[in-house]
Amino acid sequence: MSFFPPSTNSQYLGARSSVWFLGLSAVLTLVPGLIHSFLPDGGAGVIGAWIWVTGATW
Repeated sequence: MSFFPPSTNSQYLGARSSVWFLGLSAVLTLVPGLIHSFLPDGGAGVIGAWIWVTGATW
């Protein structure tokens, strides 16, 4: 018994641009989320450029 169902990639008949758009959307969602998770100031100094936040660099 497998955790994931069998792949259906060979049966996909949609536009190739849809696949790229979905992948790009996933990356553009994940990267800021990971920044907010792992930076000590929650990304306020890096993303928001708030220089008065402790640990922010300019």
